Amino acid sequence: MLISQVLALLDEANLSPEELASTIGVSGMTIRRWIKKPKRSAVPPVYIPAIRDACYTLISSGRLRADSTVVRVLLLQAPSGEYRAALQNLGLRGDFDVQTEMSQDDM
Repeated sequence: MLISQVLALLDEANLSPEELASTIGVSGMTIRRWIKKPKRSAVPPVYIPAIRDACYTLISSGRLRADSTVVRVLLLQAPSGEYRAALQNLGLRGDFDVQTEMSQDDM
């Protein structure tokens, strides 16, 4: 996940850095530091689950559209722990991808 993607999320949801920070559960200064970094910099991995969860929160509150390109990219890059647990419960691999599996079955 890149800083530019988080900034696109900030812009699309029309949030201030402090609002996004409280949704993610970090300080506003953390977001402000990210704003100053090169846009192609990677977000520290420890924040990725919180950003993913923030996307869901912003969708449910109507601040983001679920079909938004930014949302889709962010959510695809960081599958949730719940998703992985559901796959395991179904006896599937952790890297199971429905689209890949379906296209292989069509061959």
